[in-house]
Amino acid sequence: MEVFRPKTHTPPDVEMGRRYFTLEQANRALVLVRRILADVLDNYQRVLDEQEMLDVYQRKGLADSARSTQGEIIRLVERLQSFSDELVEVGVEMKDWAAGIVDFPAWLDGREIQFCWQYGEEGVLHWHEIDDGCTGRRSIETLPADARDVPVQAAPPQ
Repeated sequence: MEVFRPKTHTPPDVEMGRRYFTLEQANRALVLVRRILADVLDNYQRVLDEQEMLDVYQRKGLADSARSTQGEIIRLVERLQSFSDELVEVGVEMKDWAAGIVDFPAWLDGREIQFCWQYGEEGVLHWHEIDDGCTGRRSIETLPADARDVPVQAAPPQ
């Protein structure tokens, strides 16, 4: 069975107005991001369930049921794409559709980092270097003390 992977938009680069978040801004954005992610997780699971049913219908030669299920998958994928677009508008990057992980671009000590949040966490509790990805998630507490006491820059220096 082929697992659905919605296309992800690459957010615009710095020159195109890419948004960078302070830790406080990322946490405030969670009010909206949580709602979008709840819809993403629900619809993503429904796509996986429908794909399983489609496989069953196709193996059994149930063409009408397969066509109906394909239509439902298309509808769900279109909804997922609209949720993805909403996240891009907020400025966050979807990293894991099944686990509900998003990144908030940030700028620290002259380099870009990512604040990392997973659906169900109470707030933005992790961060990682750009090249580390979500597997390199570290506690916010590992940021230098001055970065925790003073907001991380919301934009790179000009």
